[in-house]
Amino acid sequence: MSSSSRPAGKPGQIPLSQSNKSRGGGFAAVPPRRAAPIPGFVAKVEEIRPNFESQPPRRRDDPRGFFNPPDRHDAYDTRSVSFFRYRGGIFGEVDQNDPVHGVQLTQIYDTATIFSQAFRTDHLLTVPFDARTRNVSETQHDWRCLGFDYQPASSGGTYALLAFIGAEECLPADVTGWEELIPQPYRYQETNDSGNPELSETTCAGLIGKLPLLVALAAFSACPDQLRASLTRTRSPAGQWVPHNYPTGRTRERGLVITIYRDPGNRAGSTNDVLRSLENGTYGAFYAPPE
Repeated sequence: MSSSSRPAGKPGQIPLSQSNKSRGGGFAAVPPRRAAPIPGFVAKVEEIRPNFESQPPRRRDDPRGFFNPPDRHDAYDTRSVSFFRYRGGIFGEVDQNDPVHGVQLTQIYDTATIFSQAFRTDHLLTVPFDARTRNVSETQHDWRCLGFDYQPASSGGTYALLAFIGAEECLPADVTGWEELIPQPYRYQETNDSGNPELSETTCAGLIGKLPLLVALAAFSACPDQLRASLTRTRSPAGQWVPHNYPTGRTRERGLVITIYRDPGNRAGSTNDVLRSLENGTYGAFYAPPE
């Protein structure tokens, strides 16, 4: 075909191939490929403390001597409120330069209240709601130690899935470098009949599970003054936990309310389906072992 018989077009425009012609003689538009959503959310982290003037301390009938957080919703003092934005594997603090600054967050995905023991034990106690909004005794829940479920990872090994009520009490295998992230009672601790440490038959591929609990673990890894660093400087883009060497934040009677919002600046990547996929390991470990 001579140059004079070629389909007309703008200078520099490459004509569509003949295979893209519609039956009516025109050219069929090629739909653009839809990009995969980038998972993201906004986390509100609130520091709270028991108000013992509203409700005296309660002790559990428990051999481990657990401190029991208040039952009444009005027995807490809120100390501070911070917002963090997670997108593409990175946490950033929501400040005046963040796209969601000043936007009213209304779409809650999940919430949890978590308290540190740090007296006779380093357990974390949690309920799956904001304990300042209702009396715990008037719900079907009680303060429980966070737990784990085990889930095979597609890349090999086993995920530790953080849950409000888990079938397992500790990680599926030992992980070097998670001492700041994982309290001692939740580290792998299997022993043989002689009482000596026993190697796991699997490897821990990383942490997945409930987003409020994942955020809380990182927040508790450092003291309140280092909250920003405990979230924004401890996760590599590939998901590995990055040790920070700050003093632990798992101090007695420290509480956190973690609220996960759908990100209004990332609607496609912050749907309920995408966030559930983030929790169940579809996007890999939320916190992977350090390299």
